[in-house]
Amino acid sequence: MSYAEEEDKEEDKKVPVPPKDPDQKSIFEYLEKIIDALNAKEAQVAHHLDRIATAVEKIAKSEGISTTKPVSPPPPSKPTPTPIPAPISAPTDHLKELMDLFPNDLQELLTFEDKGDWVKVAPRRFLGSDNFAKIASIIRDAGGEYISAGKASHFKVAKK
Repeated sequence: MSYAEEEDKEEDKKVPVPPKDPDQKSIFEYLEKIIDALNAKEAQVAHHLDRIATAVEKIAKSEGISTTKPVSPPPPSKPTPTPIPAPISAPTDHLKELMDLFPNDLQELLTFEDKGDWVKVAPRRFLGSDNFAKIASIIRDAGGEYISAGKASHFKVAKK
């Protein structure tokens, strides 16, 4: 049995079991367990992706391939219009308070966008499992949640 198969078997043991006689409280507790299990699995996937990236970098280094120089895309076939930058406005009080919850090293990894009734906090790049866990904890403490949407994944924090 491979390492991944053993890990999957361990994770299967942690899958929450639905309540036999559900009432509203037990349903919410069950849903909370499911969310916790999904968050744990997401952190585990991020950890594995980080390990894969490290292995690929080592292989590239041993082959003499530079991993620090970005690959330039092919030239565009048509000239692309220059995007008009959005006007930069001063952060609102709530946005500033939320940003201040993060240490500078984590703040540099994120973008903060006021969406009216809520604030969107999105990663600028891959966070890795440790940074993701730290950020998710701060967001949860602020009353927010993680929205998993592939490349559009972000954290959502309602304004108080």
